Amino acid sequence: MQIFQENNISTPVIGVQTSTILSSLDYYPQYSRVSYPNSRTASAAALILSVFGISKCSLLHSDSQWGRDFRDQFINQTDSYGIKILNKNRNIPIGFNGNDKQMIQEIIDLKTRYVILEVRWPDILYIIEAFYDLGMREGDIYLIIGDGMISVSDLDESIIGSKSYNKRKEIMSGLIYISFLAFQSQNGFDLKSEILSKYDYINDYMCLFYDAAYLGLYTIDALINWGVNVNSSTIQESMRQVAFTGCSGVVRISQENNDRLTIVLGIYNLIEVNSTWTMNLCGLYDPSQLIVLQIKQSISWKTDGGAPSDIIGDDQECPFRDILVQSFLYGYFVMIIVEIIPMIIIIAFAVKYYKFIFKRKYPKLITIQKENFLDIISYLIFLIESLQYMQIGPSFEEFFPRWSKATKLTILDIRGIFKPGLFTFWNQIQLYTALAFAWCILLLWKKSKIGNRSQNLILETINAFNRYILPPLGDILFLPVLLYLFETFQCTSSIGNDFTDSFHNQYCSTFCWQGDHIYYVIFSAIGIFLFTPASLYLRFTWKDDLPFHFKDQPFHCAVKTFTQIILIGLSTIVQPASENIFLGLGIGVLSAYIIVSILRRPLNYDRASLWYIIFLFCSLMLWICCALAKLDDVSALVVLVLGWALFVALGAIYQKLYLPSLLETEKGHSIYQLFRFQLFSINPEDAGIAKSAKYIFATNLSQSNSNHPGCDITIKAAIATNDYADTDKIFFINRDYSLNFMEFVFSSTLIIFNAASCLELLVTILHPTKLKKKCL
Repeated sequence: MQIFQENNISTPVIGVQTSTILSSLDYYPQYSRVSYPNSRTASAAALILSVFGISKCSLLHSDSQWGRDFRDQFINQTDSYGIKILNKNRNIPIGFNGNDKQMIQEIIDLKTRYVILEVRWPDILYIIEAFYDLGMREGDIYLIIGDGMISVSDLDESIIGSKSYNKRKEIMSGLIYISFLAFQSQNGFDLKSEILSKYDYINDYMCLFYDAAYLGLYTIDALINWGVNVNSSTIQESMRQVAFTGCSGVVRISQENNDRLTIVLGIYNLIEVNSTWTMNLCGLYDPSQLIVLQIKQSISWKTDGGAPSDIIGDDQECPFRDILVQSFLYGYFVMIIVEIIPMIIIIAFAVKYYKFIFKRKYPKLITIQKENFLDIISYLIFLIESLQYMQIGPSFEEFFPRWSKATKLTILDIRGIFKPGLFTFWNQIQLYTALAFAWCILLLWKKSKIGNRSQNLILETINAFNRYILPPLGDILFLPVLLYLFETFQCTSSIGNDFTDSFHNQYCSTFCWQGDHIYYVIFSAIGIFLFTPASLYLRFTWKDDLPFHFKDQPFHCAVKTFTQIILIGLSTIVQPASENIFLGLGIGVLSAYIIVSILRRPLNYDRASLWYIIFLFCSLMLWICCALAKLDDVSALVVLVLGWALFVALGAIYQKLYLPSLLETEKGHSIYQLFRFQLFSINPEDAGIAKSAKYIFATNLSQSNSNHPGCDITIKAAIATNDYADTDKIFFINRDYSLNFMEFVFSSTLIIFNAASCLELLVTILHPTKLKKKCL
């Protein structure tokens, strides 16, 4: 160094850094490296994913120029292979800590099994332990790590302690490690033995440092032998003429850049052999060869067979290679026929009840009414329907994962809600088939009026369920039940020309039209035939039997049903074939539905119609933003949130200016007042409860039964109907009967939550004689 400074010669630098930017001769004319750009590691990682048929992954890289170089090349390569990077937060800050775990949580929420890590040591070890802390275990994820950032010494329990060892071995077992071939030549073997004789620790980078030192010595030796003037130019020229076999193979610097000309990357697999962890060399990555990636030994995936599925919880392996897959036209034909069946049922229903659907209109709500619990249920149904339109549309889990999980609740996607692997696709089909049959049986029970006059508590409870719960449940479940029953027929891909060569789109290990699939098809077809007309019947009429203040107009109900059937068809037939066509058609269908809803008010209450249409606009906005996300997902998310905020704000302003509320909420009593009144049998006015309250209760504890103190309770329920203008009568229900302690607590709980409707049902179904027998 001193000689270079005395002769005003720029000091040459020989390094081992892998940042891609260091390749440039223009920016770093005095730099040469015996390593390689990490863009080569990125290319190797992307090729490994492609070769093993992995189409989805997550990426974490260091928030540095080195990490960004890797990211840019990896994204470029995965795009060319058709591989999707699911996570959005990818920059790991240098100095990883617990506050950065949300990046790890995002990957876990996305259920990504393959994670590419380009992070410096020791941050990479903290990330590995963070995966364990957040619930990941062996086989849940597979790491692909590059550039010598990890070694078997990181699994030395005597050094790191048992706690860290137990965490790391769960996550690191089976990982793929991409690095240069260290200590491979005879010189390398000898050097490794010499290092181990002096030090307890050895790292692959020691091999590169050795090669860097020898490159400098050989360069100086060449300059001396040539007898040329030593300057910056001759040093670089001499360095690029030198070639020798070093610890990591043949060392030679490129004439065009600062990189090593010939270097082969090894594909290692971390496995445990006889209680000893080892990096098993499984393959080679050499861009100079005709076959760039050569797999020498099988990789241990901790599964029977090849690489596991891309997504956790979707553990089904296709028994064929993707190259054999082709479209199955007959499968599309069957799906279209199945889609037409409910449409025919809807059209037949519309023809049968033409006057009811097209002529009948519920009178518009124009007078002020007391809002009841059923009106709140109506608003809830509108919200759920709008969320269903979102979930049946294009997948937005990549840029809005938490909202996607929330919308899965509305279609009861049990595989997306519960722990991965807890339910299979066919478990979900079984659930919905059983649900369709159970719903039809309960409807038959309701129409047959079984138990209407019975005094059996169980039968009356079933009747109450059929009256209050069954109709709205059928209305909400119409879309998800038919969607999942339709998915049973999704056999539009095949490996041959016969029906039995086709396989299920969502479960490729199941071949269609044979074995268990035949039974699923039969029961799903029956379910569609039964559930569609039954649900249609109640969807049009169920609100007539209950005191709703606003209702769906029959015409709107027909349009809504037809729209949902079309969206189900697009989701099950068009979306698997082309996402773009599905997006275009879906946006068109939803837009048409919104236009019809604006022209023909969906409900007989203007405020409710306004918010129903706003909910639909929010669903449409999500579809549009999913299309924009193909260009820029961040901008799409911003547009989505701003669009939703704008719709809600405009709705609130319009409502404030033009749509006065016609439903008033009756002020209820505090929990303290009701609880005090229920337990201590005091005067209603002393408890702060007005005499004009709709429900008045007076309790009188009697000690007449010595065996059951406090068991005899006289409840006098007075239902004051002075809220209604057409009558001033007051009806009294006087029943003297005995209650046990649990029944008393249940009654108290109802009052605490101010559930007047539930209490009315309780007073109706309880039988004094049976309760007295229980008490005695």
